[in-house]
Amino acid sequence: MVSVKVIVGYDPGKTSGLAILDLRGRLLHLSSQRDRGLEEVIRKVSEYGAPVIVASDVSPPPKSVEKLASSFGARLMYPSSSLSVKEKEEVARKFMFSGMKVDAHERDALAAAYWAYTQLSSKFRQIERRLRDMGVESREEEVKAAVIRGRSVDQVLREETEREKKRGRKRERVKVVKVVEKVVDEKRLKELEREVEKLRSEFWREVRKSEIVKEKEKLVEQLNREIRYLRDTLDTLEEVLSRAARGEVILGVVEGDRCRFGELQVPLDRCGKYGAVCWVEADLLNRMLKEEARKKDPDAWIRGLVEEYRRKKSL
Repeated sequence: MVSVKVIVGYDPGKTSGLAILDLRGRLLHLSSQRDRGLEEVIRKVSEYGAPVIVASDVSPPPKSVEKLASSFGARLMYPSSSLSVKEKEEVARKFMFSGMKVDAHERDALAAAYWAYTQLSSKFRQIERRLRDMGVESREEEVKAAVIRGRSVDQVLREETEREKKRGRKRERVKVVKVVEKVVDEKRLKELEREVEKLRSEFWREVRKSEIVKEKEKLVEQLNREIRYLRDTLDTLEEVLSRAARGEVILGVVEGDRCRFGELQVPLDRCGKYGAVCWVEADLLNRMLKEEARKKDPDAWIRGLVEEYRRKKSL
């Protein structure tokens, strides 16, 4: 990743001021802070880019400004005589929006950075104009950085022109290669399209097979459920017939919502049932028959009870 090239103005002290401009003179950062060490200043500057100039507003510059420039390998710039308060106030007014205020440390750092920018601004404008004519504005920061390091504008631009010619020839070679690759790619693309179509056909054949298998599995499961139901029913009927042979249940015939046992009709919900056959517990049926007899002929029912009592007592 290419770092943005920046100009740094630094006013060291108990409370330090820091200003950062880009190579077009635009303000990126301005702050002041108490007890801010050099390492913290370096970290803050690195957040915004790679300094190519570190500037001071006083002459000679403080040692900490020299150290900051050295840590980045940047050019150290400072005026031949320290900037006056009036000059620094004028710089501050250029950057401040309506209502904004800066303290003395921010003002001094900003004045240092802007003073350094103005020393090179005419060369910077020349570079911008000529690079625009060449159609390579993207190289602006690299060319400006080379001039800041002491190269002449003409020398740097000549080298840039040669590099652009080489890049042009390289682009032509790349273009030819891309044309060849496109032809090869189109052939390969057709092969891949045929392969995809083949795989798509195979896929849908497998899907259809899978659907048939699923239908068969569903049918088998349905048949298995019917078989289990019939087996359970058969076991139940065998148990009913066995109990009927022992006299434990009485078999009858289903008629609507009732079950007929001779002349007696029993609600169907009190009976077992399969098809037209129903059954009821013998004890329950006997109690119901006795109850029916009591309702039809109470006297005969009472005589029956008396006879049954005498018979049990004589035993």
